[in-house]
Amino acid sequence: MLPQTPRAAGSHWPLGLTLAFGLFLAGTLTLIWVSRRANLDLVRQDYYEAESGLDEELARRRRAAELPHRLQVSVDPAARLLRLQLPPGHLSARGRLQLYRPSAAAQDQKYPLECDASGGQTISLQDLAPGLWRLRVTWRVAETEYAEVSEFVLPPDPRDTPADPPANTEKR
Repeated sequence: MLPQTPRAAGSHWPLGLTLAFGLFLAGTLTLIWVSRRANLDLVRQDYYEAESGLDEELARRRRAAELPHRLQVSVDPAARLLRLQLPPGHLSARGRLQLYRPSAAAQDQKYPLECDASGGQTISLQDLAPGLWRLRVTWRVAETEYAEVSEFVLPPDPRDTPADPPANTEKR
């Protein structure tokens, strides 16, 4: 039988403490790296300037809400069309439409307000991705400005979904 050598009574807590601190540091640095790479789209790039004009925007919305006949907005998901109808007496209005997507600022769209003789305008939504969209319409009649905001969910285009695959007719 071999003689047993006495083991040094050492402690492993310095190694454990060093490993714990190292893991904490590595986790923190990884979290910082991931958060810096994340795509955090703002709804607006000029949010500070937009916030400073909030009182004017609320006044435009209030004036639009007080009209006897409001702006009519309808979305036809099957045809992927957006239809606007200005209130009577606003046929000479000039303005713009903004379609913005809260989840992807790069997909925002802007259009001029160009109504036909009946005060209506139709916009194709064919190029828009499915999901939540917000519509902001601003227009001016004489020296008075108005604004309306609405939102809608655009379903996926049925033409974009693949057809059912053919049944497997291969014999085994």
